[in-house]
Amino acid sequence: MMRDPEQTIGNLIDRVLNGEVVDYINPLFIDFAVFNFADICVCVGVALWVLVILLEEVDDKPSKER
Repeated sequence: MMRDPEQTIGNLIDRVLNGEVVDYINPLFIDFAVFNFADICVCVGVALWVLVILLEEVDDKPSKER
């Protein structure tokens, strides 16, 4: 999977300066995956894209029956 050059450079800087990649959100109250900001943007973007597709499908159905 290809990564954006900005993400790669940012992860490299974190790895060199901190010894690890700094994550954005680490929910300590549950045992769950750790998300960084790019992960959150991708998840929200895909969710919105799916919502738009579903809403367009619902909106197009009545017009096709006429």
